[in-house]
Amino acid sequence: MAGAISTLLVGILNDVSRSDFGLTGGLSRKTTIAVPLTVASLAGFWEYQVTKNVPEPYLDEVFHIPQAQAYCNWDYGTWDPKLTTPPGLYWWSHFLSIVSGFTTCNVHFLRITNVIALTSIMMLAWKCRNLIVRAGIENRSDLIPRLRSADSLHTAANIALFPPLFFFSGLYYTDVLSTCAVLYLYKQFLEQGELKKSEKTWKNSAWFYLCGVMALCMRQTNIFWAAIFLGGMEVVRTLKGTNHLTAPSFRHLQTTSQEGFLKQFYELAKTEHPHDPPLHAASLEDLLFTPFSIFYTAITRLPTMLIRLIPHISLLVTFAAFVYINGGVVLGDKSNHVATIHLPQLLYLWPFIAFFSFPLLLPTLFSFISSTINNALHPSQLFTSSLNTQLRILITFCLILTSFLGSLIIIKYNTIIHPFTLADNRHYIFYVFRYTIVRHPLIRYLLAPIYIGCFFLIFETLARNENKKVETQASDKPTTSAPHPAPSSPSAPPTSINPTKITSVKLSTTPLSTFFLLLFTTSLSLITAPLVEPRYFILPFVFLRLHFPTLIPTGIDQYSSSSSSSSPPSSSSPPPQHTTNLLAKLGDPKLTLYLETLWYLLINAVTGYIFLNRGFGWIQEPGKVQRFMW
Repeated sequence: MAGAISTLLVGILNDVSRSDFGLTGGLSRKTTIAVPLTVASLAGFWEYQVTKNVPEPYLDEVFHIPQAQAYCNWDYGTWDPKLTTPPGLYWWSHFLSIVSGFTTCNVHFLRITNVIALTSIMMLAWKCRNLIVRAGIENRSDLIPRLRSADSLHTAANIALFPPLFFFSGLYYTDVLSTCAVLYLYKQFLEQGELKKSEKTWKNSAWFYLCGVMALCMRQTNIFWAAIFLGGMEVVRTLKGTNHLTAPSFRHLQTTSQEGFLKQFYELAKTEHPHDPPLHAASLEDLLFTPFSIFYTAITRLPTMLIRLIPHISLLVTFAAFVYINGGVVLGDKSNHVATIHLPQLLYLWPFIAFFSFPLLLPTLFSFISSTINNALHPSQLFTSSLNTQLRILITFCLILTSFLGSLIIIKYNTIIHPFTLADNRHYIFYVFRYTIVRHPLIRYLLAPIYIGCFFLIFETLARNENKKVETQASDKPTTSAPHPAPSSPSAPPTSINPTKITSVKLSTTPLSTFFLLLFTTSLSLITAPLVEPRYFILPFVFLRLHFPTLIPTGIDQYSSSSSSSSPPSSSSPPPQHTTNLLAKLGDPKLTLYLETLWYLLINAVTGYIFLNRGFGWIQEPGKVQRFMW
């Protein structure tokens, strides 16, 4: 069986790599196959160790595995009433059993189907990342496609190694395949953006709808990502009529009077395209104007919007029909899965993402520390800055204060401790709650600054994107001298081989609308769940990670480029030289991406070892080993 599965896996990798070879930007075919194969081997090794040490179904597998085995025997009339999710996972396993020729769906076979799903996640994440980054690069140099592909491939590998996702690839849970299905929908959406209008047919919409239904069959909450998030993205893309992310920002409006500001605000509102600046260029005014602009522009083109949203609206109608017929969202065990408003989920999310993205947040964190120290040492700079700058600082402070007070209100009036959270000490979340939120009533309020700090750290990292200067090598062909040499160097050599040139590169960025849609969709998918589980945070993390800005290539000098540009100098002094060197090292993808990889490998190794070797017993279940897990 292992040989057949390996052959199937290698075939998938070859096929996906071949179809995506045009996006590799100079990466060798060996690399494009070796990296996914390495990730698949790690996942396969993890699954082998799990099955070796835990040969029997564990925890929720007690419900999933017998149901899948019934389907593998073509017994589609059997259904466990304790199951809460649709049977998409079991259909997938049955399909793989038919393709591989193994109709005996034992524990090992069923678990290894998630290994295949995890490998597919990596390939899909690679494609999505390539398409996202390619849409956001302007002034491309010969070096950029290779850097883009290397960044995308490494990012995809790290997403596959994301600990909660990687951990469940060794067990028979729905989360891995559910993530895979949603990423496939996102890939479809991004690929549609590169098609000409004449190439977009009803077949594309029909296929999207069918794949969306399959995603709903994996997990019901996928409706938010398939219909709401991708539907919103489709609206913005249709309104723009292009994938380019350039847009004016209120930060760049040249006006000093209130009348002038309102006039330019009105002029922007009248434009045919939505106001959607990239995060790194967005101002506080843009946060308010962008949603209004998109809504207003969409209303003026309502018939076109409705036509483009037919597959998304169809998914919503299908889901509503399911809820009506089923009498609720979950299939079984409805008494323990009652939908409710649970706003603290949005607070718990940010420390979760910050913990796993810690290596990627280091440049932003050190930049903030450096800026804070500099302002503390030179407080006069704040008071000598322009009135506009002081006003923005005051507004930002008020925004943070409002967020803090809002968090305190949410914590006081909406904190929900689900009985399952404190009833099962096999999950890490049990210990997080036990030693923080429920340990003392005051602790939950003291955590509010951490929630807010993590959010702003993640936001600043997403918005960390500027024009950079990259040292690149020219092609091997000799270059002739310029037709009009500078007067100061009339005797410049006419030719040179492989000269180093400085290229201004605008790296990929995330539009403000995408960030809003991510926040809105994440809110819908989380606040209806009373139970706090790391698995619920997987999709929000994956989407945010896909949209983290492309890391700065080696050779890019953030501070020298800013000093030599035509933009006005900052009111604050540049960081000290040792701080600049530290930030440059932290911004190097050769360090930051590998730090993320090592961080994930360390977490996976520790949690894997604990799961396999640090079991314990329950008095109520003598002789049965209990294990720690996410």
